[in-house]
Amino acid sequence: MRPKEIRGLKWDYIDFESSQWLIPAEDMKMNRDHLIPIPKQVATLLESLRPITAHCDYIFPNEKDYSKPMHSENVNKAIRRIKNGKYIGKIVSHGFRS
Repeated sequence: MRPKEIRGLKWDYIDFESSQWLIPAEDMKMNRDHLIPIPKQVATLLESLRPITAHCDYIFPNEKDYSKPMHSENVNKAIRRIKNGKYIGKIVSHGFRS
């Protein structure tokens, strides 16, 4: 998924019973619903986040305003901090799609 879809991920989009993530058309670039299967590992990670962000609409809320998603640069900033900048110039959040 694109970083935009991940940071805009809402708890309402996740169906844990059927292990699916439904992104509504209005949130997609092609303006159509998108259904994504959720592997068990991802479901486990999301379950571990529930106690932290379940009170928000977004799974990854903005740290200053929980009614908004996290800032688009947060993941890139985290990547730049890994191993004292080892991955600077080598990877950005958009690259995780591949």
